[in-house]
Amino acid sequence: MTTLDLIQSKLIHLDEPSLQQIYSFMEQLSTATSSKPGVLSQLRQIQINAPTDFAENLDHYLNQSHNASNSIS
Repeated sequence: MTTLDLIQSKLIHLDEPSLQQIYSFMEQLSTATSSKPGVLSQLRQIQINAPTDFAENLDHYLNQSHNASNSIS
């Protein structure tokens, strides 16, 4: 049984005022989740300006074996 099936089986037995409360909650939930950008869309906006060998030599840059301050723009 899917989650939707489980929810529908419970909704059948509720009275109208309870259904209205659930509907209001669902509307609030829908508005809250749709107005806030997701984590993945926020991560896509991150831009790193670094030398071409940055990924290969990250440990060197972190330990300052390479002069990272001159190489990273």
